[in-house]
Amino acid sequence: MRFCYEMKHVILHLSVLTLVLVSCKESKTKENIARLVTEWQGKEIVFLGYPVFTRYAADTVESSYY
Repeated sequence: MRFCYEMKHVILHLSVLTLVLVSCKESKTKENIARLVTEWQGKEIVFLGYPVFTRYAADTVESSYY
């Protein structure tokens, strides 16, 4: 019985360690997103005057909105 009790503690500790490591990885992702947002702030995306759209398995269609 003692072995089962110790094994439960080992599994619990490994689970907690795994959660901590996953949390740290998510934090880095959030930091990367924050860095990208600050990098793109104040910038403008410029599109071509007459865009041409292509659909998969269809012909190319020119836009009539411009």
